[in-house]
Amino acid sequence: MTSDPASLADHVALYYSIDGTSESPIKITSTPTDTNINIPAGGNRVLFFWYSYENDGDQTSEMGKTVNAIINFELRNPDSPVPGDGI
Repeated sequence: MTSDPASLADHVALYYSIDGTSESPIKITSTPTDTNINIPAGGNRVLFFWYSYENDGDQTSEMGKTVNAIINFELRNPDSPVPGDGI
């Protein structure tokens, strides 16, 4: 994630889940991860995203600013190697 001021990206965390009411969404990190989300042929899957903000002592410079995040999704066959397993 990037932001201006840079400190804002340090105080924001992004999460996802396939359940919109999940009490334990999965944190998005910079490490490629297999989500284990299977989409049947011809089907679709909705992903829900959340963010959290860690309160900081002086938030004045961060209020009203934007955090930029690029999230990449790789579609693959179930028998393909998992990212990080030598791809």
